[in-house]
Amino acid sequence: MSDLAVIEIPKWGLSMEEGTVVEWLVTEGTAFDKGDLLCEIETSKITNQLEAPFGGLLRRILAKPGDT
Repeated sequence: MSDLAVIEIPKWGLSMEEGTVVEWLVTEGTAFDKGDLLCEIETSKITNQLEAPFGGLLRRILAKPGDT
């Protein structure tokens, strides 16, 4: 059994309903540490960088740039 975890977009404000992936800062197959910047996400009010909530290996990107 593998230890897979999903990284989800946090809610950055009370009115945030969705976000759009602007750019991935790491590529598939890359190891990352807790706190590393993984991607940029644009909301209706801001563009923010998503920090890794834990360390691991990015196996697959499910949301490509431009995906909401």
